[in-house]
Amino acid sequence: YCLSSFFNEEYEIAKMNPLFKDACHKTDFVMLLNKFIDTYFTHALFDKEKFFWFYVSCFSLEGDMLSQWRGYADDGRGFSIGFNRKKFENYSTSGFELLSIHSGEVEYNKENHESVVRESIKKLLSAINSDIENSELSSESLLHVYKRCFQELIEKAVFIKNPFFSEEKEWRMCLWTFKELDDSNDILLVNNGIPEKYILEFQNRNNQIVSFFDLRFTPDTVEQIIVGPKNKTDLSDLSMLLRSHGFNCKLKKSDGTYI
Repeated sequence: YCLSSFFNEEYEIAKMNPLFKDACHKTDFVMLLNKFIDTYFTHALFDKEKFFWFYVSCFSLEGDMLSQWRGYADDGRGFSIGFNRKKFENYSTSGFELLSIHSGEVEYNKENHESVVRESIKKLLSAINSDIENSELSSESLLHVYKRCFQELIEKAVFIKNPFFSEEKEWRMCLWTFKELDDSNDILLVNNGIPEKYILEFQNRNNQIVSFFDLRFTPDTVEQIIVGPKNKTDLSDLSMLLRSHGFNCKLKKSDGTYI
């Protein structure tokens, strides 16, 4: 979707208010917006060291699906781990400047994608109108509103995906931080609203070094494990293994029968 075209449409509507048009002209509204987009949005997508990082954990609301077994579980030889969604969502919070964890279902509907973007742009223009009414509009206040709007758009973009993948019924947890807000090496992670420091780790994946966070959870967060259709593990052995590590969850064999 073309963000600029959506913005231009909403901006033209907002300019029907003479006060809005006059105030924005005096503050070089469009010039500041283009500068902001270029610095904080376009470049930020390619310079995570300077701006922000994303760490995403992806799950499916379907625990026993052929395409998922083939794509993510060694062609049916692996396991499907079922987590308690509500307990996972206890990690979800917002309002922390350095870093937040957000969770939710992925949106595949194109019309809903558009409405999400337009909603954020309308909120931006509404905030500007509020500053105009209170005689508080300035270049500094505009930059503040822009930053808040685009941060929201970036956050929402994590939960938007091409309809081609809709059968996956994906649910995500996203962890992100704006690096420009703090130059320290310590990155704040939020667990049930309590700030904690987790260690940033690294691994080799597909011939490249990638960073990651190890998201911790208690054993009771795992509610069910499904053994893949090509997995020959005996359920009794699996049960003993899990219990020896403090896990007590339901076990079952996949309904799939392909070999």
